[in-house]
Amino acid sequence: MADKIIELEEEEKTLTIEWNIPQGIATPFVTNMVVQRMENVFKIMFFEAKPPLRLDKSDPMPEKISADYVAGIIVTPEKLSTFVEILKRQVDKISTEQK
Repeated sequence: MADKIIELEEEEKTLTIEWNIPQGIATPFVTNMVVQRMENVFKIMFFEAKPPLRLDKSDPMPEKISADYVAGIIVTPEKLSTFVEILKRQVDKISTEQK
């Protein structure tokens, strides 16, 4: 029997997303971010820097501290633009509420 090639036209359809957040998933505090451009996508890495515990102010500050990698994403430029717009709106709302 000969193989049949079937072409289907994709129809546009709006899908409902059921957001699943598993129990016990960590939500780290992010203090730093690195954005790396890779060909047609962005790699965004999130880090948490934990300052040293200093019980005495006379103790010298360290020369450097460690920032631990806590999460990362790879995202297209189009989707990143959408994320940036949404984040900007939320930051603007907070700024307005705090006045």
